[in-house]
Amino acid sequence: MQNFRAWPYFIGSNFTGVICLLPYLIFRKSNQVFYGTKDQWLLILEQRATGACLLVATIGLLGYAVIAGNWEDYIQQFFHKPFVHLISLDFCLMCLIFPISSLFDDDMARRGLKDKRIFWVVALFPLFGPLVYLCLRPSLPETFFKECDATANSLL
Repeated sequence: MQNFRAWPYFIGSNFTGVICLLPYLIFRKSNQVFYGTKDQWLLILEQRATGACLLVATIGLLGYAVIAGNWEDYIQQFFHKPFVHLISLDFCLMCLIFPISSLFDDDMARRGLKDKRIFWVVALFPLFGPLVYLCLRPSLPETFFKECDATANSLL
């Protein structure tokens, strides 16, 4: 629905971090309405089970880091290894940018969520706020898609 595709920025962010995502987040237009049909990929990503799997995996990885991690070594590497320093700051920057971008506002509007308290709870709890939101958010309404398809077809 944007004038440009998101995938090049996503692929670039895997190599450069949030720096590559910034142009996409800055120049994308707010889009609180979805026109089209749910394809198989969207049906999988939208399921609450997908959010629950991501939450469980994150808790497992974080638990492993707390139990088996060497925090003294991490602190030493943070100050002496540019990659560790950069990726740590990159995570913090993404936590700050996420609530500022219109991505979350758009998703809430598409799902009919108007309560700003939901926004602030998710925004103020980095990593776990968005993951819990993925687990609890309502599904996109099917009738909405059918109405948009009928409207789009009538315009053609």
